[in-house]
Amino acid sequence: MPGKPEDLTGKTIYDLTFIKCVGVDKWKRALWKVVCSCPDKTTLVVIAKNVKTGDRKNCGGNFHNSMKGLTTHPLYDRWKLLMRRCYETTFSGYKKYGAKGITVCPEWKTFEGFLTWKEIPYLLKNLILQIDRRNNSKGYSPDNCRLVTSVINNNNRGNNHKYHWKEHMLTLRQIAEMENLPPEAFERFRIRVVLYKWNIENALKTPKMKNQHTKFDIKIDIDDSSPPSSISIN
Repeated sequence: MPGKPEDLTGKTIYDLTFIKCVGVDKWKRALWKVVCSCPDKTTLVVIAKNVKTGDRKNCGGNFHNSMKGLTTHPLYDRWKLLMRRCYETTFSGYKKYGAKGITVCPEWKTFEGFLTWKEIPYLLKNLILQIDRRNNSKGYSPDNCRLVTSVINNNNRGNNHKYHWKEHMLTLRQIAEMENLPPEAFERFRIRVVLYKWNIENALKTPKMKNQHTKFDIKIDIDDSSPPSSISIN
């Protein structure tokens, strides 16, 4: 005997948001009323399983047909990632973005609108750059976004631990660069601070101890492993 259908109310998968279950078809597959993210906000009834497997991703209207040629654009996947982070409740990254109130501005909710951003021509010439939010508590918009290297983007993430050093809050990597710490000494510095809880000053200034291995068997999982980048402290 089939179990109770999964409650998908309010969940967004691809471009479809589930409103309510309206029954089952003759094969006992759950039928749901959904609303599409297209500008027309089209409502329709779909087989929930088809949406979850990706066989049905949108309403199939004129808006999505007009987008078919744009899906091969080099920036389309980046735009789609922003939308999935903020609105697709089953997407793995949703809990770090949409669930925390991070949204995409109305102008960028269509790919054509996103392409009007003044930074797009530069991004197309430098695809290695990443889109970064200046203020992590705010959403994706022209005013809050900039293009940065992966190093700067990593340092701007909310899960990067920062330490108080010389009246500033900095990551270990930034402190190491500020104090001109040789690259080969960084791992020892990080182990001292994170594993052994040394204060920053002692961890920086204490010479390498005799018989101390240069390679550590312990791996510390913190998001501070990218190579140094230039920092400016006002």
